Formats: sequence, C-alpha cells, structure tokens
Amino acid sequence: MSIPDRVIVVGAALPAALGFPVALGVTHDLMVSGFVGMAASLVGLAISLTPPVRRARVRLLRRKYPVDS
Repeated sequence: MSIPDRVIVVGAALPAALGFPVALGVTHDLMVSGFVGMAASLVGLAISLTPPVRRARVRLLRRKYPVDS
C-alpha cells in the first residue's frame, strides 16, 4: 500500500471523525458540539470529493483489488 495515498484518504476523513469530540472537549455543550460536528462532517465530505482524494482512493482500491486478465 502506498503511504501517501493512505495519508491523503485518512486526512480527508479526519474533520468528520474529530469534529464532534474536539468541540465537546472544548465547549462541554452538546448542542454546540452537534452543530460543530455536523459542519465538520460537511467539510470532510467536501474534501473527500476533491479530485486528488478521489484519485488516491481509486489507486488504493486498484492495488487492493487488481484486475485479473
């Protein structure tokens, strides 16, 4: 597996994974943390749909599931 491709794909998912817990740790308010978590998820979604992340994801999938000819 290519490390740079994996870093790109994992980095694109980090805002969605860390948005709510970080906001909860900082504010200690569930309502604000929910909104921040939702916004971070939308940011993570937007990042994951960019062409560099999509190309990295395709390269990882092609390495994991090679085409048998």
